Amino acid sequence: MRWIATTKTVLPWQQQITAIHHRTVQQHLLHLILQWTAAELNSSGQHQLSPMFEQNSSTESAAAESSNNRELP
Repeated sequence: MRWIATTKTVLPWQQQITAIHHRTVQQHLLHLILQWTAAELNSSGQHQLSPMFEQNSSTESAAAESSNNRELP
C-alpha cells in the first residue's frame, strides 16, 4: 500500500524562482503594452512619446534583464 502525500512542501528557493518568473512575465507584458501603445499613437498621427520616456523604458528593460541573469544562491 502506497502512502500519498496530501500537502506539497514548497522550498524557499522554489518560491524565489516563482516570484522571479512572475515578475519577469509582468515586465514583458508591460513592455509589449507600451510598444503597442506607442505604435498606435504613431500610426494615428498623434504625438510621439518623449525621448525621456523612451530612455526610461529601455533603462528599466536593461535593469530587469541584469537582475534576471543573477545566479541564485
